[in-house]
Amino acid sequence: MPKRRYERREPTHEWSQIRPLLKDSAQIKYELIRPVILWGVNAKERAAETGEPRSTIYYQANLFDQAGMASLLPPEPPPQVPKLDKRILPPPMRQLSSISMRNILSIMWMRLRA
Repeated sequence: MPKRRYERREPTHEWSQIRPLLKDSAQIKYELIRPVILWGVNAKERAAETGEPRSTIYYQANLFDQAGMASLLPPEPPPQVPKLDKRILPPPMRQLSSISMRNILSIMWMRLRA
């Protein structure tokens, strides 16, 4: 007979026994709001059972009503912005390479003085 993948346990509704078995953040969120959504348990009662803030349970339950299971998953990170090489001069500045340092300083002096 093949080995069992999961250890068999007695079903329970006690948060103190359920919480140590949960590994994934989505699973934790779901188990936190499941009684509120399925059986209409008051969020205040669930907060007292779990030790989580009542506002968190309200927020997660409302989010679940709006977005379903997708609300339990962490948000996707924004796309990476390519890093610009700071050593590369912008095109207008590249044209200044033929001007002497004295002329550049004169231009800067004139602009700062104005």
